[in-house]
Amino acid sequence: MSSDNSSPTSRFALARRLAPALALTSAGVALINVLDRPVDLSASGSAGVADIGGSTEAGAGQTVTGATVPAPTTTTVTAATVVTSTVPPVNGATPDTTPVTTPAPASAPAACGAKKSTGSTTDIVDRNRVFGTLVVTAKFASNGELCGVAVNFDVWDRKSVQIEQYALPKLNARAKKAKSANIQGVSGATAVSRAYAASLQAAIDAKPL
Repeated sequence: MSSDNSSPTSRFALARRLAPALALTSAGVALINVLDRPVDLSASGSAGVADIGGSTEAGAGQTVTGATVPAPTTTTVTAATVVTSTVPPVNGATPDTTPVTTPAPASAPAACGAKKSTGSTTDIVDRNRVFGTLVVTAKFASNGELCGVAVNFDVWDRKSVQIEQYALPKLNARAKKAKSANIQGVSGATAVSRAYAASLQAAIDAKPL
């Protein structure tokens, strides 16, 4: 006996066999449509997408997944102004601004002998007897002050030599100290002292200008 595929029973059995296949086909088509549909960023927002790529992987000013990377900020460094200030002393006292004055170097003393004059040759006389002669040379500083004395003498006996050698150094020292011929004579050498004072006064009177 031949079967009839067009009977209701046969068609129902065929539909039951095809139903799973059609269901799988429909699900596959739906999945493909979902996967192929473009994402609308404006509608869905940036949640879960804004971190993609990261802002450090895009150029300045570019838009990455809906976020704008700001342009780098340029900082201009200018030279600092240096202010000079005076720091007061620790104890709060006012700084001493008195100028320091350096004393002028002391002037060198005037050289003795810048000017010279020689007195008269004077006899050494005692009791109307001449024992010899002497002549005094006076030395003056540049300001005209008597500063030294030298004596040349000529005597004719040994005793007179001893008297001159003893008295004349003393007379020279006294004349230098007094800076004049007004000096005290040497005891025991009266004749020599008188002759010395007379010759020295003549030298002072002849002092060059």
